[in-house]
Amino acid sequence: MPRLMFPLVLALAPAALLAQPVTDEAPPAEMAQQVAQATALAEAGGAGPFKADMVSDPALPTHTIYRPRDLAAASRVGKLPIVAWGNGACANYGNRFRYFLTEVASRGYLVLAIGPRGPQVVEWKTDITPNAAPATADRAHYSYSAQLGDAIDWAEAENARKGSPYYGRLDT
Repeated sequence: MPRLMFPLVLALAPAALLAQPVTDEAPPAEMAQQVAQATALAEAGGAGPFKADMVSDPALPTHTIYRPRDLAAASRVGKLPIVAWGNGACANYGNRFRYFLTEVASRGYLVLAIGPRGPQVVEWKTDITPNAAPATADRAHYSYSAQLGDAIDWAEAENARKGSPYYGRLDT
């Protein structure tokens, strides 16, 4: 049976903006306060009614998961909608849009972002090059569209698996 996937409209960064290799560094002085505030809000779990966390799952090592901290409380309101997130420009960093995705999850969504967590600099710097560093066993140079399907497949399986923290809580 074909899977019905709802379209998401995403703003994608043009590849031309991705000019510098990824290394951890501090934000420039003119951005430091804004980055510190955004980071503090993300670490606090966002501004929504369900504080959220950015987590990893060994069963989905190619992704980063954003979810309400208290899944039981969030699912009492209703089943959690699932968002499969692609970063654009083939960036393979699950924390690339951490500030935004934490906020979405704090509103009662399960967000599955392509890519494992990368260095903190990818959360605020606009000119990164995802393929500047060598590929490793846990991180490919680029993301690929099939990872969106992998995310949905994982969520459907977790929703059906007894013992999963997501069991029966996802809107699949």
